Amino acid sequence: MSAAPRHDTVRRVLVLSADIGAGHLVASRTLAADLERSGIEVVLVEDLRSSLGRLGRLVIRDGSRVLFDHAPRFYDVFYRLMLRFPPARASSAASLRWLGARRLVRLVRRHDPDVVVSTYPGITVVLGELRRRRRLAVPVAAVITDLAGLFFWAHRGVDMHLLAWAQSAPEVERVSRAANAVHVSAPTDDAFFTSVDPHVARSRLGLPAAGAIVLVSGGGWGVGGVEETVTAALAADPALVIALAGGNDALRRSLERCFSRETRVRVLGFTSSMSDLLAAADVLVHSTAGVTCLEAALRGCPTIVHGFSAGHVRHNAEAMTSLGLVRRATGERDLTDLIRSTLAAPRQGAAAPAENGLPSAADVVRTVRPRIRPIARWRLAARRLGPVTTALFVMLALGTSVGYAFAARVEDEWRPISHMAVGRPEAALVVRASPSRVEPLIERLAGAHLHATLAATVAPSPAIGALATSAGVEIVPAVGPGFHRFRAQGEQDTPYIAPDRGFTLGQYLLSRVGDGYPVRPLLESPRSVRAGDVVEASDWHDVVRLSRGLGARGMRITTLGALLRDANRVQT
Repeated sequence: MSAAPRHDTVRRVLVLSADIGAGHLVASRTLAADLERSGIEVVLVEDLRSSLGRLGRLVIRDGSRVLFDHAPRFYDVFYRLMLRFPPARASSAASLRWLGARRLVRLVRRHDPDVVVSTYPGITVVLGELRRRRRLAVPVAAVITDLAGLFFWAHRGVDMHLLAWAQSAPEVERVSRAANAVHVSAPTDDAFFTSVDPHVARSRLGLPAAGAIVLVSGGGWGVGGVEETVTAALAADPALVIALAGGNDALRRSLERCFSRETRVRVLGFTSSMSDLLAAADVLVHSTAGVTCLEAALRGCPTIVHGFSAGHVRHNAEAMTSLGLVRRATGERDLTDLIRSTLAAPRQGAAAPAENGLPSAADVVRTVRPRIRPIARWRLAARRLGPVTTALFVMLALGTSVGYAFAARVEDEWRPISHMAVGRPEAALVVRASPSRVEPLIERLAGAHLHATLAATVAPSPAIGALATSAGVEIVPAVGPGFHRFRAQGEQDTPYIAPDRGFTLGQYLLSRVGDGYPVRPLLESPRSVRAGDVVEASDWHDVVRLSRGLGARGMRITTLGALLRDANRVQT
């Protein structure tokens, strides 16, 4: 395992990116420059050979380039498979770990950073798993510049996710299963955070002062039928079409030959003047729905996505279109019509990025601290056990309470929860209920206007479940003799009530299905109950006694779920 940070102040940051397109590099270089200006030492690694090895670079970078240029339909099928079929995602992530896990661990050890930041999803998914498996002790942050399809951009092992698009937060939190996403100002060149007058921008670039200008971009790799896009743009009768070939020199030469006699076309290769170009242009036609769309939004330049419609590009274009962030053309004729209508409409103002109050990515990175919950050591150890050792463990440990007691001493997170740090004067009340007592207890609690948790060994019927919900009563599973426990459908990280005695290691492991966690209520008198305690009532008279006793002390009873939500708010 890499060494843990030696101090609370971030002094050195390792930033990992990939030379695939320009968006990942723009984000990493912007972050590195901002951190260095604040006095933090930065190690910037952009070559995939250093992070995922030569084979990783060959498969990911060079393989992607071949698919983009020659087999976009195959890439689209592969992406759809990963998007919709979890085993495909798991196998792809496992392949990336096989390619880069050891190399990334060595890279972190060599540079000994206080924080590791990734701007490329293929690296993020490996770092996140290393963190969860306790092979990296330093916190990991991920900069996310895509809007959708974030199954590798986000990870349960990442301590902080930095979002270029606020709209991506729900998907990130769903993938990471944590509220650790922060919307930051666009991770791009500082020039975009200064207001630019379009006439001044045109003057600096030597562009016509009057007339409509269409900017056509094929992204950093110059993909997406740029020649056809330029032809469709010319059909909309603008004064000038500027074609950006990115780092694709072959495309630049082809465009220059194709439009050598067209005075309304200007061809550029890689350029560092995107801020002025987007300020000067009246509309952007972009092929890859990447960071350039974000930059155009900052400059208030209307954007049409057209040219490359496969894989993550198609997915992001669809998401942006559905949110009204861009318009999407379905063909050259449709593109011409969209350009005409866009040029005819008044241009909206810029997004005033310098005044939006968002923190920068560097601001957040400086405050990143370990936040993730690693995989339990027993799970990691179990994966290394041989078949014979595993069989002995099952026979001698799983079926005994001694095995669980020993394991709980080794791993604190295995111990049942009886108290939470909360911000309100509340305690959770749990009542164990046999199947025949559930409905009468719900009716009594509803009549007394009390909210409590019922622990049941049998799943309630839909009618009783609806009755409990309307009464503000929570029903959670309880482990009984022989492991009788119902599963909360469609839920994860759900509590279950552990038995007072005889809780075996086998019962605990089975209860971990769906990431459940054990709760053991306290048997306390009203005078001894503290805010945040989980207490148990044996019968209805005990419920009344606890309710009145706590009320006299300015406290109230609530459900286990409500207490947990309060505890989560306090932690965040």
